[in-house]
Amino acid sequence: MLSWNRTLEISLILFIATLARNSCAAEQELFIQQWGLASADRVDDYDSESGHLLTRHQASAVLWDVKTGLALRQYPFNTRNFSARFLQNGRVLLKSSEMVRLLNKQNGEVIRDIDLTRYKYSNYSNILLINNGQPVFVASCGPETIRVWNLETGETLNEFPTEGEISAAKLSPDQQFLLAGSGNIGILWNLKTGKVQQRFCSPIRIRTVEFNDDGSRFLTIGSGEFWYTPRVIVWETATVFPLLSIPRTALDADFVNDEILLNYPQGKVELWPLDRHEKAPPKEKWPTYQSSTDNRWWVTRNHWRLHVDSTQKTISLHGPLPDSPTIEIPTQTSLFAAAYHLPLAFSPSGRWLLTGKSGWGNPGQPSAIWDLKLGELKYHLKNIDYGSFHPTEDKVLLRDNELRIMDLTSGEVLQSLQREKGDSYFEGAFTSAQFSKAGKHVLISVGDWYDGNGGGILIWNLQTGKIERDYARSSKAVIYAGWNSDESKIVAALTPGNDGSAGIDEIRVIDARTGGSLQTRMFPDSGIGVGGVNPSGNLITATSYKLIRNKLPANGSTMQYTTSLLAIDDLEQHRADLPGQHLFWNRNGSIAGYIPSRGKLSFFDLEENETLYSRATSLSKWPGVLFHPGQLLIAGSPGPPRQSVETVSDSVGFEQTLTGDLEAELFLFYGSDDWLIKTKSGFVNGSPGGLRRATSRVPGTLQVSYGADFTDSITRPQAVGKALTQSLADDLNLKAELRKLPQHDIPNLAPTSKAKPQKYDDPTKRLKEISEQLKAAGAKIKQAQFSGITYVHLEGHPVTDDLIKQLRWAGNIDRLYLAETGITDQQLDEIGILKDVKRMSLWGNPITDAGLSELTAMWSLEVLDIHDTRITAAGLNQLRMLPDLKTLIIPANINVNELAPLKTQRPDLELLLR
Repeated sequence: MLSWNRTLEISLILFIATLARNSCAAEQELFIQQWGLASADRVDDYDSESGHLLTRHQASAVLWDVKTGLALRQYPFNTRNFSARFLQNGRVLLKSSEMVRLLNKQNGEVIRDIDLTRYKYSNYSNILLINNGQPVFVASCGPETIRVWNLETGETLNEFPTEGEISAAKLSPDQQFLLAGSGNIGILWNLKTGKVQQRFCSPIRIRTVEFNDDGSRFLTIGSGEFWYTPRVIVWETATVFPLLSIPRTALDADFVNDEILLNYPQGKVELWPLDRHEKAPPKEKWPTYQSSTDNRWWVTRNHWRLHVDSTQKTISLHGPLPDSPTIEIPTQTSLFAAAYHLPLAFSPSGRWLLTGKSGWGNPGQPSAIWDLKLGELKYHLKNIDYGSFHPTEDKVLLRDNELRIMDLTSGEVLQSLQREKGDSYFEGAFTSAQFSKAGKHVLISVGDWYDGNGGGILIWNLQTGKIERDYARSSKAVIYAGWNSDESKIVAALTPGNDGSAGIDEIRVIDARTGGSLQTRMFPDSGIGVGGVNPSGNLITATSYKLIRNKLPANGSTMQYTTSLLAIDDLEQHRADLPGQHLFWNRNGSIAGYIPSRGKLSFFDLEENETLYSRATSLSKWPGVLFHPGQLLIAGSPGPPRQSVETVSDSVGFEQTLTGDLEAELFLFYGSDDWLIKTKSGFVNGSPGGLRRATSRVPGTLQVSYGADFTDSITRPQAVGKALTQSLADDLNLKAELRKLPQHDIPNLAPTSKAKPQKYDDPTKRLKEISEQLKAAGAKIKQAQFSGITYVHLEGHPVTDDLIKQLRWAGNIDRLYLAETGITDQQLDEIGILKDVKRMSLWGNPITDAGLSELTAMWSLEVLDIHDTRITAAGLNQLRMLPDLKTLIIPANINVNELAPLKTQRPDLELLLR
């Protein structure tokens, strides 16, 4: 037996240990690892000094530690189409076409936002680091301006005129020039004067530009039909002359000393010498790489390569060079992201919840049945997009490719219904199914909603296991069928099913005994949707939309949705019309919840026909929102966050009905049977793999770690179950509780109209004006329906600067004849950016080698006639990089022996002296 002093000593030690544990716990916050590197949308940047990696996951950037494989922080943004990168001094930058955001990497706080929509239409380009390392952003604003900001101060540093949107930009190492891509046109600005130094033409759209270390050369990378078009081109900065065209399908490229580093689609890298010239293979021999979700290579902006092998479940990070070391990233928590799933059905008492997919999405979509009372996942399923619990709660009806009834105790499939050839309902899918009130029958609708092969309604007798009724056959697909209150009538929603939209154009009420039609209502426009019958069995919801024309023509139209409550006994009778697309009902059907706009949830009283209360919500407005039968919780999918610092996740969320607090989230994970439940109070429950995602973080820092002690201390299935089954007390009334709540102003999170002027006026009108201008100058032209002007013959007619400039917008000109027009060297700058010209004559004009240098990037040029000009052999040698050049007609005084560089590069070129 222990002595009293010894017992006191042990008790004191335990007390101190408890205080220390509680103190440590107070310094930690729960941080769920809900993202996965194998599920990333893109990989943006890697900092080798800190070992931090930036990836994009839908509308968020996620920061990773490659040493531990743990996510450290999430940075939500305003769109899924953005890029991210690290900056100096602990900064992270996110950029989209509408906004630039500068963040504190450590705590995620927003330092500065630049709203690009204030500057007309914008497109984002590269970030430039100048002025002692301060970050500078360049974007095209409107069709004719490029603007430069200092991101730390928000100050506008400069503006330049341009002729199109900027798709890429880079500052020269000496900070004298700004190089930018605008479509397939490259532009070199002098930063001191703000004037264009040079322009050049790329064979395809420029998406990346890079200078070498001393700025004497730069390269451009294009995108598009890479299987026959060289993507990487090296240029001389002083003359903008193409030095090298690399016939490889590179994803990315950069200078490494006197070589070009090429990143290929399947992870290989190569150093290409500047003196290595190869002829591009024929179009049909260019490789076409097929990407695989199981074996993916990502390249960061600084040329690190992330390799994800989902089959082997390995992730590795490879350095930029061929002999760079490889970093193996632990995959304990970082492989697969949380899966998108929706609440599909609650059991009558609220103990069971079925979640699954929305009917769309990839095969293998995780689904599940949750035991909310125990706070755990009961069964892990796949591809369930509809279901219904039996009134006795011992069985559940599931639908994927077939209908099956599963025992909730054993998981055994008790009955199944499959379509077999010869069945009248063989064509089409099961589109809806539900138990009768007694639970002895299942009402089923079928139909081929996509191809329009008809449909019908079935009654499945569960006692015999056979189809008892096969009636109400229709030439249309039946998308939904539901019973009225006494199950004497069936209300069905039908679609023509011939346009792939599954839009409803008819609601029909039939006699459940005979199958005869009792009434029908037609809708003028296919495209409406229907919800289910309400719990009272007397209403069905129909959602329609109309296009609202915006005041600004450039903003087009928006859709305004209205959901009508139609009486089953009289389909022409409107009980109410509510804004939004989806209604969900409380237990007795006296209150309908609806989301009229993003971020707003309203409650409608069906007895008084009025909206009781509105509040903010984190749930998405799309279908998949349900009242828990206890009425104190609402289940849905958390949508984009109300505030930019909040978390958005692929989970099923439980909101408290009265307050809107997110009480709990249910996570499923791709590629595994792992699951996790997290509550607002910080308690969790999950599978072993799911619990490994419950990591701790020191608030305001990047100190994230996984520890079994921390996870064990917050794993409380009982607390989780209690949070998931909250119910309104028996002596309380939901309507009365909602009326007590004070009304608050709810921010409008709906998209707002933006002033987006036309880029270059109306193209049809502009083409007509150019055609008239060319004809007035004496030109003969030809036009194609989709290509604009394709042929221009101006020989012998003088041309003006303005007329030459208009050729860029005339269409896809492939025949251009400008002999004896008086065109000058300076005017050839506008000709050299025409990318489709194949045959061109310039003879009889006062042009020199300086003007010919403007044509060195006319990549489609096949035949060029420049006799009777002041062109020399030195000027002709500048054309040696044109890949399709077949014939040159040149002055007779040219010494062909001086054309060795041209003939070496283009040995098949035909030279005609005239």
